[in-house]
This record gives sequence, structure tokens and C-alpha cells, in this order.
Amino acid sequence: LNQMITKSLETPVLEPQDGYKFVRISAGSFHTLALTENGNLWCFGTFKYGVATHHNPPPGHSMLVYAISKSLFDGPIVKIACGWTHCLVQSASEKFFSWGRGDYGQLGRSCDQSHDSNPQPIEDLQCVNSLRCGSEHNLAITDDGKLFTWGWNEHGMCATGDENNVVRPTQVRAVSNLLSVDGGAGAGHCFILCQDKD
Repeated sequence: LNQMITKSLETPVLEPQDGYKFVRISAGSFHTLALTENGNLWCFGTFKYGVATHHNPPPGHSMLVYAISKSLFDGPIVKIACGWTHCLVQSASEKFFSWGRGDYGQLGRSCDQSHDSNPQPIEDLQCVNSLRCGSEHNLAITDDGKLFTWGWNEHGMCATGDENNVVRPTQVRAVSNLLSVDGGAGAGHCFILCQDKD
């Protein structure tokens, strides 16, 4: 995996990697996260908007494949999700981290710049069963069936009743009388599967 690839591939190529068993993969516009069975996280793609964390590309290259240290996340990773230009992960210790583009609130935390290349915790998110990224917005379903959204909201994707961007995970009140079971997020929309609480 630690090889520089500088050519485009029009057909998917499977290259077995000795010692690694990948169990999850998530792709954004120009980057991909891959998770191994022992909680190691790999990233490959461009460095645009800081999705490549703190790595700097070698001279003449804009893409790289590399492992992201577990020490950045307080241990192994168990869940991953990519938006167009941001990343979300959950550690085994139930902590959530985000990095990448943040100017629409998609990082779920304060960000003084248009992007943040350092994974930082999302303090307002706990006990999540399902984590999904849309283009620049996200949804999370907690273990007790509550739905939270945040990020870009121009088309009402965060279901807050307005079109203001949502900077922190915010519970969706419209479905608070139901149990949210699963959901998904696209370029400019979200959907949620709910059931009665009884």
C-alpha cells in the first residue's frame, strides 16, 4: 500500500496486500478511507481541503496512500464515512473525529478556517449506531433511535425547518416521536427509515 501511484486507472484493480484485511471502505469526491479488521485506517487520494490529514505530498505528486496513526483517535477505528471533501470516523472508545473541509459546518465542530487537516473530536456526538455523510452534510442515528444532522443545509437536508447551515450535531425534532432505524444522505438530500416507538 505504501506505494506512489501516479497513473489513472479506468478499470478497478485488486491488489492483495499481505497482512491487511480490509473490512470497510468509504469514498468522497477525490479521496477514500479504508479500514482494516484491526482498526487501522488508510487514506488515499488528493490533498485538497485537508482530507489527507497532516501529510504533505512529495514534490511533483498530488496523491498518496498512507496509514493514519491510531494515536490521533485514542485507539482503533470502528466506523468511517466520507463526504465530498470531509471525513468522519468513530473510535472503539466511542469518540468521533472529523477533518477536511468545514466551511458549511460539516465537521460538526468549530473550525476557524475553510478546512482542518487535523482530526479533532466532535464533542456533541455520542452512542451512535449509524453514521452517514452526504456531499457536505451528515446524519447520525444514536443507539436509542434519535436522529442528528449537521452541515450544509441549503436545500433543507438537515431538516431544521430553515436553510441555515448547521455547525454542530442537532437533533431532528420532526421525527422525535419515532425511532430512527437507518438512513442515507446524497448530494442534496437525506432520507430516514423510522418505526413507531411502541
